[in-house]
Amino acid sequence: MKNSQKREDIYTTLAFIEELRASIQKIASSKVLYKERLSNQNFSIILGQNKKYIENLKHKMKYTSPDFIIALDKLEIFKNNIQSRFKERSNNEIKIIEKYIKLNKLPRFTGKTFKYHPNLERDYFKTIDTKEKAYWLGWLFAEGWIESPRPDKDHLIGVGLNKKDEIQLEHFIKTIGYNPKYIRFKKDRVRTKNYEEANYLEIGFQCLEFKNHLVNYGLIVGKAKSKNIELPRLSSRDLYLAFLLGFFDGDGDQGTSLINTGSKIFLKQIKEYFNLDFKIGYKISIGGYIEGRFVKGSVYRMSLGAELFNEMLENYKKSLQRKRIWLQSKEEKIKRAIELANKKKKLMFTKEELEELIWKMSMVKIAKKHKDIYGIKINNRTIGKYVEKWNIKKPPHGFWNKKKIT
Repeated sequence: MKNSQKREDIYTTLAFIEELRASIQKIASSKVLYKERLSNQNFSIILGQNKKYIENLKHKMKYTSPDFIIALDKLEIFKNNIQSRFKERSNNEIKIIEKYIKLNKLPRFTGKTFKYHPNLERDYFKTIDTKEKAYWLGWLFAEGWIESPRPDKDHLIGVGLNKKDEIQLEHFIKTIGYNPKYIRFKKDRVRTKNYEEANYLEIGFQCLEFKNHLVNYGLIVGKAKSKNIELPRLSSRDLYLAFLLGFFDGDGDQGTSLINTGSKIFLKQIKEYFNLDFKIGYKISIGGYIEGRFVKGSVYRMSLGAELFNEMLENYKKSLQRKRIWLQSKEEKIKRAIELANKKKKLMFTKEELEELIWKMSMVKIAKKHKDIYGIKINNRTIGKYVEKWNIKKPPHGFWNKKKIT
């Protein structure tokens, strides 16, 4: 019973076309041309389309795209032509069109993108008001690009990544409504038809609105993108955390909090916003693979730190699973090191510290100082072992006895 109710609630394109035809048939019946059933050809002309429009539309819905929907710009043409032809008698036809719009999620424009990706969320990035949107924006800052305009391809958006992360691509295209049929398979950047041979997956589509929304949030058009991106303006810390996690899942090193980018200012802005003390490094390279993706040239690198990284994981839980590795903070690492040192009676002083201490106090006092600072009890023998291991010059025999006398 529930299933039949759902089917009744769906207003398909075919049902819409037939209802609109029947309504126009009534008001057009006074014209000799439309005395009989309104033909596909005449119906197409009334809607302001070519003579084959309705015939092609019905064929498409029957054989190739049963869920095909008509874009809003095309429906506006329908309205204008019906109103122009039938004036005040067109009220019912306009209501039928409005009903179709209300009961279906329609794209704004007709075009190739709509043809191949009828469910594409053109306005998905219009406003970054959820963690999910912020996460995918950050991911696109790392993995995505917008090609410079060309006569044959304008507003082209692309994303590519290693095949091992295909689940990530699947989640993204499902989120934005991209048709998975058009995922491209590549082997070392060369297109291949065989999925099994591919080691790299890529998608691409043209959409003006989608591109403009990404550009508004700072995704740069053309090859200069990687060296010039900046931190976008978002409305909350939670959104920034999700954005940064998305970027890490694209250009971060697994098992660490390290991110890579060609833009130094991007890392500086992250440092400033999150008040980080970590240094920005520079990796000189003629080109190589980072996370399975070939990156040309050198990159800037910076650690985010365990505390911030763990906060990112806690803030958004739907990130790339293989990179969700919780990290130990500095305090936790010290605590763990002390625990291990206690078990092994390990010296916690560095070589430099021991070199200085060995001439300031006896080994007995060094051992006591070690216990006071680290809570780890060691003996003279342990200290002596490290003195020999590090080849540290130590005071001669009887040195401290002479000190006491003097």
